[in-house]
Amino acid sequence: MPRDAIAICLFAVTIAAVLIRPCGLSEGAAASLGALLAVACGAVSAAQAWQAVAAQWNVLLFFVGLLLVCRVAEDAGIFQWTALAAARRARGSCTRLFLNLCLAGVLLTTLLSNDATALLLTTTVLALTQAVEVPPLPFALACAFIANSASLTLPVSNPLNVLVLGTDGVRLHSYLLATLPASLLSIAVTIGLLWFGFRRRLAGGFDTQKLPALSQTVTDRAGFRVTLCGLAALAVAYLVASHMGWPVSVPVLVAGAALAAVALIAGWMPARGFTRAPWEILPFVAGLLVLVRALERGGLTAQLASALLTLDRHGPLAGVVGATAISAAGANLINNLPMGAVMLSALHAAGPGHPALLYGTLLGSDIGPNLTVLGSLSSLLWLLLLRRRGVAVRARDFARWGLVLTPVLLLSGSLAIALSLGH
Repeated sequence: MPRDAIAICLFAVTIAAVLIRPCGLSEGAAASLGALLAVACGAVSAAQAWQAVAAQWNVLLFFVGLLLVCRVAEDAGIFQWTALAAARRARGSCTRLFLNLCLAGVLLTTLLSNDATALLLTTTVLALTQAVEVPPLPFALACAFIANSASLTLPVSNPLNVLVLGTDGVRLHSYLLATLPASLLSIAVTIGLLWFGFRRRLAGGFDTQKLPALSQTVTDRAGFRVTLCGLAALAVAYLVASHMGWPVSVPVLVAGAALAAVALIAGWMPARGFTRAPWEILPFVAGLLVLVRALERGGLTAQLASALLTLDRHGPLAGVVGATAISAAGANLINNLPMGAVMLSALHAAGPGHPALLYGTLLGSDIGPNLTVLGSLSSLLWLLLLRRRGVAVRARDFARWGLVLTPVLLLSGSLAIALSLGH
């Protein structure tokens, strides 16, 4: 069998295993097995596999630091406190509660990534809506959609951004000039359309007496304060590193290690607490990188690069729209992280100097997953989380809203990025 055919088959089977999870196989195990088979079948050599993983040290270390930071923040009560503060400021209005929680999701996504909002904030929001006896579905859907829509705001707002931007040192001001208008527009449109669709369900109020005191959400005040200060310092370090073009994995890894060490030494978080973090994301990403390298050797990503370059020659708008459409479609077929890795390979093959393709890829990979729950792993886990909590929601409920939101978000975002690049 030709090498490119082997690479395609292994990639397709691995993605299917990740999505279906036969026999309870984890995402990390499926991707690792696919990578090992790629080496065994000669689709990629062991040396090339190692080089593919080592070249993306920035995103792998970013994941390590992010998992540590989010785990400490969750145990310290940061997410519970944020949701409860939003509820108290709503003063009994369901509409204000919805808007406040959306803004809380934007803040957490911007600083702690979309996964933190889709999973950790959703858990807290569900408990909150059950406590005050309001319909949970509008708030749960808002967590999922805001997690994706706000994930373009900063390079660290979505781990996929770190992967696609790579270690090339894209400066923060260049990134913000190209993407911030599109990100703000996406956030505003998402909140506005969701509120309009749920306005009747949100017309009532809730009993603020059923809300617990803010102090009750924090079991260890010293740990809460230390974590909050650590997150504030991390936010500043993010901005400095991005502005200077330094790898963003460094500040998040340092912050994660420092917070974890303080939590363990002070005793307000047990060591076994860190085992609950989803560490399987590391072998999952590493396995995907090896499989994409096999696709590169077969020439498939070079063909994609040629198609992207053809679009880019017609101007920024054609380049942005083309890259956005391809990455968004791919995200909803094979998930956004594998598609992001494929697009990264194509961008490398296309060579430097194509910002329309780069930012179009980010837009499609970040916001495209709003179309279906298959678009990102966090959306799939979000759906399972809701079902386990007894919230009646189906994949088609997500898709029904996604079909309304996503085309508007992608089109308006593409236009905003093209205008920014045109200037």
